[in-house]
Amino acid sequence: MANLSVTPFMFENQQVRTLTKNGNPWFVAQDVCDALKIKNSRDAIAKLDDEKGVALTDTLGGEQKINIINESGMYFLTIRCRDAVKIGTLSHRFRKWVTSVVLPTIERLVTI
Repeated sequence: MANLSVTPFMFENQQVRTLTKNGNPWFVAQDVCDALKIKNSRDAIAKLDDEKGVALTDTLGGEQKINIINESGMYFLTIRCRDAVKIGTLSHRFRKWVTSVVLPTIERLVTI
C-alpha cells in the first residue's frame, strides 16, 4: 500500500482532507462525517459497500492508516442526512461545496 498525499480543504470551520487514488478523488471518512455532524462515523462507513478503503498517509508521528471513501460514498453519506434536499442546510451546503469547489480543484490537480 503506497502512501498517498493528502490535500486539505476547509468547509466552513471543518477541515476535509482529500486524496487522489488511481486518478479518482477519495475523502477522509472521519472528516466527511465530522463536516456532516454524523456522530458515529464507524457505523456510517460500515453501511457502505465498495465505496470505502484504507490509505496510508505520512503524519508528524509517522505513517498512519486512514479510512477513506470515494465520491460515491461521500454522496451516500450526504444523501442519508435528512436535510440533504433542503436548501441552506448543512448537508445541502456540504454537497454544493464538494461539487463546486473540491471536485473541480482535484480534477485540475490531477491533469497537471
